[in-house]
Amino acid sequence: ALQFKNKKRHQHLMDLASQYGAVYKINMLGKPIVVVSGQKELHEMLVTKGSHFAGRVKNYISGILSFGE
Repeated sequence: ALQFKNKKRHQHLMDLASQYGAVYKINMLGKPIVVVSGQKELHEMLVTKGSHFAGRVKNYISGILSFGE
């Protein structure tokens, strides 16, 4: 189970990126969450393939991980 006990959320996610790569999937509250942490990968997602992601709805879990931003 994914737990954020003694670490800040962003540091724990970066540790997972070191282990699994810049793009990986986790399950939180029964929902699949794709984590993108690399600069090159973020650019590809937001700029190169932005139209694929433009209609995605924000959800409660992403609000938790991004501190509500």
